[in-house]
Amino acid sequence: MEPVTAEQVLGEDGAFQEGWQGLAFAEDDPLRTDPTVAATKDVRSMAKRIVDSQKQIGQLTGGRDFAILPKENSDPAIYDAEVKAVNTKTGCPEESAGYKLNEMQLPEGLPKDEKLAEHMAGVLHKAGASSAIAAAVHNGYAEFIKTTMDEAANQEKIDDEQASVNLRKALGAAYDSKMASAISAINAFGNKIDPAEAAAMVKELPFNLFGTQFLAAVGEAIAETPLGQKPADTTGVMTPAETMTEINKIMTDPYYLTATPKDKQRNQAYHDELVQKVNTLFQLRAGKKEKVE
Repeated sequence: MEPVTAEQVLGEDGAFQEGWQGLAFAEDDPLRTDPTVAATKDVRSMAKRIVDSQKQIGQLTGGRDFAILPKENSDPAIYDAEVKAVNTKTGCPEESAGYKLNEMQLPEGLPKDEKLAEHMAGVLHKAGASSAIAAAVHNGYAEFIKTTMDEAANQEKIDDEQASVNLRKALGAAYDSKMASAISAINAFGNKIDPAEAAAMVKELPFNLFGTQFLAAVGEAIAETPLGQKPADTTGVMTPAETMTEINKIMTDPYYLTATPKDKQRNQAYHDELVQKVNTLFQLRAGKKEKVE
C-alpha cells in the first residue's frame, strides 16, 4: 500500500474526504470498516475521541498505572514480553531469587530446610506472585508449621503428664522404690548402653508401666546379687559369663526395646516370661538355682 498524504485524506476545511478509510487503510485492515473510524468525520472529532478515551481510562484506573493482561494464544515473544511487563508492574521479581523472604522461625529442634524455601519461591514466581504476596504466603506457611508443632508438643506434654499420673496410681506406694530399682538396673548395665540412650530410657520410665516393672525386677535382683560377685555355688549348668550373656540378650530383646505399652498389654504373657527368666538367671548366678526353668 502506497503512502497517503494529508491532502488526499483531508479537505480544505479539515474534514475527511468521502471514503478516506479506503485510502488510509489496507483492504484487510479491520480499521477500514470499524464503526468508530467510519463515524470520525474530521480531525477535531478524531482528537476529541482520543482525549475522551484517555479520560475514561483515567477514571477506570483512578489515575494509577496499569498493564495489559497477556493472551496465552498470542505470539510467544509478545506473550513473554507482556507477562514481564505485568510482573514488573505488580512487583514480581525477574527471578525467584529476587524475593526478599524472611527466614522461617521454626520450632526449636526442627532443622532449617533450604530446599523447601527455594521450592516455595520457585512456585510463587511461576505463579507471578508479587513480592508482597510471596512474603505473605511464606510467612503464613511458617506460622502454620510453628503453630502445628507447638500444639503437637503441648499435646505430647499433656499425654506424658497423664501417663505419669496413671503409673503412680498403678504402682501406688511402691512407685519410688520401683523407680529407684529400675534406674539402678540401667546404671548397672551402663557400660553396655550409650550414655545418651541410657538418659533417654530413664526419661521414658515414668510413662512405661511394663518397662518400669521389668527393669525394677532386674534392679532388685542385682541388689540381691551384685554384678561381678562370684556365685556361692555354681552347678556347671551355666557359667557366670553365660548367665550374663543370656541376661544381656533379654535386655536387648527387640520386643522389649521397641514395643509400645499397648503392645506389651497385648503380650502380657511374654512380658511376664521375660521378667521371670531374668529373675531366674540372677538367682542362678547367686547359686540359688541349679538350672534355668
